[in-house]
Amino acid sequence: MTIQHLPMPVIDNFLNGDPCAIGPFRSDGEYLYLNNDAIAYRDKSGKVFRMQQPSATPPPKKPFFNRFISIFTWPFIASWFAVTIIFLLITNIF
Repeated sequence: MTIQHLPMPVIDNFLNGDPCAIGPFRSDGEYLYLNNDAIAYRDKSGKVFRMQQPSATPPPKKPFFNRFISIFTWPFIASWFAVTIIFLLITNIF
């Protein structure tokens, strides 16, 4: 594993909010990336922050169909259990 220094033009352009890319380092003006992993963030006022997460990519959203299934199947499952329990109680009592 070789250690590479962050090129000065990438640092300067990142601090100025300009895009730049040299080797594995790149900046879009808002984020500073190393091998497509965000390592620093620059807000609108110019303050620079270290990234806590290894990637700036947001987590994938659940598909709508999975949410639809989970929302509408639980009431039916719960009602099936309730009807089954009531049926067993009634048949054991009489």
